[in-house]
Amino acid sequence: MGVQTIDATPVTRPSRWRSLVLGLTSSITILAVLGYWIDWRAALQVLRRVDAWRLVVPALVTLAGWPLRPWRWREIFPVATRPSFRAAFSALTVGTMANNVLPGRGGDLLRVVLVAPRGGAVRASLALGTLAVEKILDGLALLAVLLVARLVLDVPAWFAHFALGATLLFGAAIVFVALLRWQRDRLLSICSAVLRRLHLPRLADIVVRVGGQFADGLTALRTAPQWFGVSALTVVIWGLEAVQVWLLAAAWHIPLPLAAAAVVTAVIGLGMSVPAGPSSLGAYELSGVGGLMLFGVPSADALALTLGLHMWMLLNTTIAGAFGFAVGGLRAETVLHAGDAAPADA
Repeated sequence: MGVQTIDATPVTRPSRWRSLVLGLTSSITILAVLGYWIDWRAALQVLRRVDAWRLVVPALVTLAGWPLRPWRWREIFPVATRPSFRAAFSALTVGTMANNVLPGRGGDLLRVVLVAPRGGAVRASLALGTLAVEKILDGLALLAVLLVARLVLDVPAWFAHFALGATLLFGAAIVFVALLRWQRDRLLSICSAVLRRLHLPRLADIVVRVGGQFADGLTALRTAPQWFGVSALTVVIWGLEAVQVWLLAAAWHIPLPLAAAAVVTAVIGLGMSVPAGPSSLGAYELSGVGGLMLFGVPSADALALTLGLHMWMLLNTTIAGAFGFAVGGLRAETVLHAGDAAPADA
């Protein structure tokens, strides 16, 4: 097999720094608000009381979940361009690990770049389309949990507004993706006409070319069994995430029912979509504290458990990423080059 290359256009250094500064500003602002609102010393005392032996079971649950996301991502690809499980696992875990250091979840773009040359016929724009399907599936699963909680719980106003905002956001994304999936030619024609009227013919050509390739990533799920399969995997993935939160709460001696852990997981998952610094720092803490306090967890305990959950996520994604780096046969310069370049077709 010949060496495959990535057609890439360098990302400018000012753009990279601007993204980092905006993300860190957002994170620092949120953490400052939490620091003013919650006693950090009390939270750190709670954080120290973890029962280390109780971390064994959530570690096993975490390990069991490692292959599920690459498996689901691979199933979303069209059969003819589907990457191997090894390639999908390596790209996803390395990209997720990169989110720990890149602002704005830049690791998601990195995994699209990494899987494209390793998947043979896979193009980066097609991989980006499958990523959109994945994110929408995740969003719908988490929204379902929030909407059920909204109906059965007496929730504060912020939770209702949060659920409404998330519904509108994902609703708009679903409408756009649906139009691109079933009305691709018409939608791209309208976009092209608008851009040409604005005297942007080159951008219009790019939108038509890339939009068509992106739409290809939305066409893999054609049958009911395929939709059922990836939907079932989505439920299992987030079910295991909720179980982890439940078990980790027990490790910190914080009583939290499994149903409540599912709601907290949904709030954190959707809260991490807010633009923030590396590892969603700040956004993760704010979402976790807010979700836990819905169920009467004291603010210091809520912050301590959220910090523990965040550290657990960082450790998990780092170990998984290192393993994916090794089994994928990647080299450091390959990943660094991919991180400094955006593929031309994405």
